[in-house]
Amino acid sequence: MEEMYEVLKFIEHGTTCRRSLDCVQGVSLIRRMKTHPGMDRRGLLVWFREIALCVDQYHRSGSGQDYRYLNPYSIIVTEEDGLRLLDLEAPDNRLVRRHTHRLSAFAVLGKKERHDQPSCLSFWSC
Repeated sequence: MEEMYEVLKFIEHGTTCRRSLDCVQGVSLIRRMKTHPGMDRRGLLVWFREIALCVDQYHRSGSGQDYRYLNPYSIIVTEEDGLRLLDLEAPDNRLVRRHTHRLSAFAVLGKKERHDQPSCLSFWSC
């Protein structure tokens, strides 16, 4: 079930980048991962690149701060399978924002993975 989200949209002009807001229909990345497990390697690499591009654009937009909660709850998968960063300041995103603060590695991993990989506590330490 897709919902409407307020997301960040970036407009590039040379080496600079401007931030604007957009409203898109989609699902959070965590929900997409749960409903469509087993994404192929190529698709996963495309999404990693797209996330890195969004974070780079965010930094170049001159905000002077980091995107605070980069996790599967704060990334929105659009109808066209594009990825967008959730606007953490938008009042309509407050329900999703509540989950971004509570995210742990165990929230992303299923029960089976927890028992199979007890030494892997976060994505970055694997």
